[in-house]
Amino acid sequence: MSADTANPPSFSSVTSYLEWDHRRLDNLLESTRALVLLGHFSAAVTSYGQFLKGLTRHIRIEEEILFPIFEEHTGHSGPTQVMHHEHQLIHGALSAIGEAIDSQDPRRFEAEQRGLVHILSAHNMKEEHVLYPMTDESMSSSARAELVARLEGEPE
Repeated sequence: MSADTANPPSFSSVTSYLEWDHRRLDNLLESTRALVLLGHFSAAVTSYGQFLKGLTRHIRIEEEILFPIFEEHTGHSGPTQVMHHEHQLIHGALSAIGEAIDSQDPRRFEAEQRGLVHILSAHNMKEEHVLYPMTDESMSSSARAELVARLEGEPE
């Protein structure tokens, strides 16, 4: 784990925290990819386990905490319905990647990983440019600070 993920900065908004978490997860997936390409499958299993745990947590806090608050504060459920559907696609891709690592198949891993990155790129862009900023803008600064602290404090 790099220094910036071991000691995360303090965050003043939902956007800054969850964008940071996206980058942290991107780095874990890239580390897994590097290990697979080197043929270090035992280490790749460990790295992928960290990524999977982190992404599962990220999705959980969005689904269980952020989305209901977003809907309550903005009166909109359309964006969260799209995000929920995409989370289901992401879970499917995660299973396929895990199977590729378990079978020590770097070609399959590369194909499945590219598919996940494709989904995540568009998904994260929508969250970072629409959902997160709308959530931040819909809340008072004190409510936003409480929400950020709650998100940061959620266990994996």
